[in-house]
Amino acid sequence: MGGEGVFITVDGPSGVGKSTVARSLGRLLAGRGWTVTCTTEPSSAAIGELARFGTHEFHRRALSCLIAADRYHHVDTVVAPALECGEVVVCDRYLPSSLVLDQLDGVPVDFVWSTHQDLPWPNLAIFLSGDWRLCAERAARRGNHSRFHRADDPVKRREVELFEQVAGELATKGYPVSRYDIGDQDAEAVRQGIAHLVCVQLGL
Repeated sequence: MGGEGVFITVDGPSGVGKSTVARSLGRLLAGRGWTVTCTTEPSSAAIGELARFGTHEFHRRALSCLIAADRYHHVDTVVAPALECGEVVVCDRYLPSSLVLDQLDGVPVDFVWSTHQDLPWPNLAIFLSGDWRLCAERAARRGNHSRFHRADDPVKRREVELFEQVAGELATKGYPVSRYDIGDQDAEAVRQGIAHLVCVQLGL
């Protein structure tokens, strides 16, 4: 991709605290003098908004392709330019989320890999994990705009299990996986833990 930037992604089940962690990490790195771009997927571009709010209309391969298209557009227009300028990019959701959520939607893993094969890998892929009951409770309190945010016990349990499975599978492929279990930590403890993890792993 070129440039000297650093690309960090944050993935995990709905309700585990991805967005909070991504924002906090961005603020912390900015406070240490880095120029930081915090972003999220689906993106805020028109195609990303279509994907984000169209989960009840689009299903399986159609939705998977829509998400992949938004991801390529997002990389081309936001991620790559920032990295080429030497920035740190912190992205809330990336490829691992598709490998999990698309499976929950009945899309074969090989299909997901085929549509994502030309995307760049991050320098560090943080996988947040936590008890599925806690994730379900948080997701329920937050409310849903996507059918993937349902807090049904079997669905949430399967989502958490799949993220653990995908993390292991990606690690065997050389993907830069770094797991972090939130346990019963409060938001500040998680923030400090993630900050330490990133600084140790990437030397920031």
